[in-house]
Amino acid sequence: MNIKKMACFATLMSIFLLTACGQTNEKELDKLVEESIVSKQLDIESAKDTFQPSASGVSNEAVTVSYKGEDFRKSVFAVGGDKIYICGIKSDGQYFLGCMNKEEDLFYEFSIEIPENMRAFNMTVDNQNRCHILWMSIEKITLDNQCFDRITYEQSYITIMNAKGETETQIDVTPIFMKEQRRPFCFIIDREGNYYFENGKEIVKLLSDGSMVSNIVCPGQIDGIGIGRTGVVYCTYENEDRKDMLGKLDQDVFVSCEVSLPDNNAIYANISPGTDSEALLYNKDGGVYVYDDVSNVIELRISQGDLPIYGEEVVGYGFLEDGRLCLLTQNGETVFYYIPAGM
Repeated sequence: MNIKKMACFATLMSIFLLTACGQTNEKELDKLVEESIVSKQLDIESAKDTFQPSASGVSNEAVTVSYKGEDFRKSVFAVGGDKIYICGIKSDGQYFLGCMNKEEDLFYEFSIEIPENMRAFNMTVDNQNRCHILWMSIEKITLDNQCFDRITYEQSYITIMNAKGETETQIDVTPIFMKEQRRPFCFIIDREGNYYFENGKEIVKLLSDGSMVSNIVCPGQIDGIGIGRTGVVYCTYENEDRKDMLGKLDQDVFVSCEVSLPDNNAIYANISPGTDSEALLYNKDGGVYVYDDVSNVIELRISQGDLPIYGEEVVGYGFLEDGRLCLLTQNGETVFYYIPAGM
């Protein structure tokens, strides 16, 4: 077993049971180790048009922003459109949810009460810039004089919030996330408002009302799930030869793209729409890659050496609609890096 998979296995075994008190222990863990429901009158075709970034909206400006707000530790992080969402923990141990526009230096904090027995474990942003948050119930336990949060699976729900911090709706998914279906590490939403997450070698699809549609079997352990520029759902997985591969869903059936990904110690946990290509893929130890679905080729666009931070320095990441990779680091101070990756 290679270094990447050994690290993933060790992290998975611990996080399935425990997450640090006041923190979800979610460093992406390299996988492991994130209206359609409310807006029933949404014009789906219009939404599809706005989903794809236009060439005129691509930004080639590299920007570094130091955060000016109160100190916090990142818990859950999501990027989409021109918005950045955060669930963080302040120095006094209080949780907060917030949103800010790209390149801003202060989160607008939402006035939402977070129950003591619930924690946010996943976030994803839809094509209307709304945040979908997966909450799960926890209980506090003490081991070796340390306090931990353990997931109980007694209650799970998805909250849909807009950028103003207004709750639009809440979906009960308690029947889905029980002992048999652990907390997901990948959590995405497609154009029609359907949710997808991984369960070992399966992709689980939920309708916009939270009801389960299908379990889609893949040929290997799934590392990441994302959406391409055409709206296709993609995933990265490890084949029987322990090679990282790219696959996609075609009418809820898994299809291999028959293209392998370059070897890296970290996994390819992020797949997002490209601006000049079908998809952008990010690897914390490799860099930024692009997938061209016409030529069926994956190429390196930004190497690790050309990124301002990489590896464990990165505690949050995601692609904006303008084609830039947003990286979050909290090594002494909170800093956001915006790196042009689209063309």
